[in-house]
Amino acid sequence: MTYAEGMSMTYTFISILILGFFFAKLEIAIEGDSIMLFWVSEDFLWFLLNPAFGFKRFTKTHANWHKQWVGGAPVEYWLFTPLGVWLLYLSYT
Repeated sequence: MTYAEGMSMTYTFISILILGFFFAKLEIAIEGDSIMLFWVSEDFLWFLLNPAFGFKRFTKTHANWHKQWVGGAPVEYWLFTPLGVWLLYLSYT
């Protein structure tokens, strides 16, 4: 790596840190709402609206791509829903 490449990477990293500080709430909102809550909503609605599945087939047996289930839902639902709501709350306070 040349000196110019190293300095370019350093300035890029510093810029990301500075911009991240000023736009932290926006980033939290994007992660909380746009990624976590959307993923859970989209995945669950896929079961409800898909004629081949429906709510009756929302089980570990039929949705074998979700490996771990707790309380009738995939573990990711229980993890990402409260975490996404909390991050969304943080972004507006």
